[in-house]
Amino acid sequence: MKNKIRKQAEEKLQKEMNFNKTLLQASPVFFVAISKEGKTIMVNNSMLKVLGYKQEEIVGKDYMTTFVPERDREMLSEIFEKLVQKKEPTLNENYIMTKDGEELLVEWHERPVFKENGEYDFFFGVGIDITERKKVEQALIESEEKFRLLSENSKDVICLHHPDGRYIYVSPSCKNILDYDPEKLIGTNPWELVHPEDLENLKKKSARVLKGENVILSYRIRKKSGEYIWFESINQIIKDDSGKIIHSVSSSRNITEQKKAEEELKKYQEHLEELVKERTEELEEKNKELKRYNKLFVGREFRIKELRDRVKEMEKQIEELNKQQKPSC
Repeated sequence: MKNKIRKQAEEKLQKEMNFNKTLLQASPVFFVAISKEGKTIMVNNSMLKVLGYKQEEIVGKDYMTTFVPERDREMLSEIFEKLVQKKEPTLNENYIMTKDGEELLVEWHERPVFKENGEYDFFFGVGIDITERKKVEQALIESEEKFRLLSENSKDVICLHHPDGRYIYVSPSCKNILDYDPEKLIGTNPWELVHPEDLENLKKKSARVLKGENVILSYRIRKKSGEYIWFESINQIIKDDSGKIIHSVSSSRNITEQKKAEEELKKYQEHLEELVKERTEELEEKNKELKRYNKLFVGREFRIKELRDRVKEMEKQIEELNKQQKPSC
């Protein structure tokens, strides 16, 4: 009976071990076990595949010299020693080398394993390859630094917005142009600063921007003093990999003087058009008057000619009469 119970317990333990082994081998994360002498005991399939090794090539090999770049070995040895001393798990990042010499950055969750008598037995680590993530993070940091450098040295007001418009970042030039402290605008919505008469039209155009259209926005915005000035903004949307809008960037400049000049030009054009209209009407009237004079002049000339012809005819008649009255010889 005891043998049967023991056998069942052994079978159950074996099933659990096989189950755990299957999980370790099938997991996409890295699993590694290192003896207290620093020799590699086990590496799971995911880690082997990424590093380009087979299990028989690495079992029993010194972990440090096989997988860790020389520059990081001393630092990692200190981490292992502290783990054993504190008997606590830890989290750190370090590079490991593939068979081809490529370096991968791995985030390790590490734990020392002890025997029942408290003696240090081996080290167990669970790792996640964060090489690409770090590249993306670094690229993002560099992009943010460039954005900040550009925005902090630009005369335009450059802002980063949530999809609903709320400010995430406002460049320092906002203080010079609108007199607001940039930090105090964070979390607020720019709609609150837009002139009521311009709000509806601005929202319509902003909706077109969210659809990906290139639209130049012109509107009046309120300064801290309450005065309104004219702004011209260009917006660019930022999407994630799935195409969802996560942010938008706006670049705005003060065009108040330009608007004043446009208004002055408009008034001048209207005045000029009015003068032209007046002069045109005056010329038309003069033309009409000239036509009347021409008509009168032509009529008078015609009448004078008629009179002259009539006088000549009468002169001829008088001459004929005179001839008839002379005595015959």
